[in-house]
Amino acid sequence: GQHDDARMNLAITRTAARYGAAIANYTEVVHLVKGAEPQTGAGI
Repeated sequence: GQHDDARMNLAITRTAARYGAAIANYTEVVHLVKGAEPQTGAGI
């Protein structure tokens, strides 16, 4: 069968929400957090 990426993304999102993650359809990045790696995170 074919891989349904939209269904997989929805399943991952629902699981993350169940474990307490904040879910947003759109989020603006206001700054990047620099560390040992080139980009280690983002401020939202």
